[in-house]
Amino acid sequence: MTSRATNDYSHRECLAYLVNRFLNPIEKKFFEQYGDEIDQDTWALSELIQWVWRSRIRNELSIRIYIPSSRMRGLLNQYLNSDVFEEAPKEAIITEPPSDWHL
Repeated sequence: MTSRATNDYSHRECLAYLVNRFLNPIEKKFFEQYGDEIDQDTWALSELIQWVWRSRIRNELSIRIYIPSSRMRGLLNQYLNSDVFEEAPKEAIITEPPSDWHL
């Protein structure tokens, strides 16, 4: 779940995402004290998409994924079947090439 920047799982076809992610309450409070509000669903979906990307889907190969959490499964289905998450985050810089540093 917390693996980042790794190719160790790029051959995996079958995935099981067994968590229902929420922002750490201490981190959430940190942002809130400076007037920033974190959308828990968007954050959780972002975490899930990053995790899925570690699989062979990055090589345009099919995958099978099991997500027992109805919340996480619903977020992924909503993302894949609608435009709900297609709008850029508030104050995102959209006039430059994508970068992790733009938010």
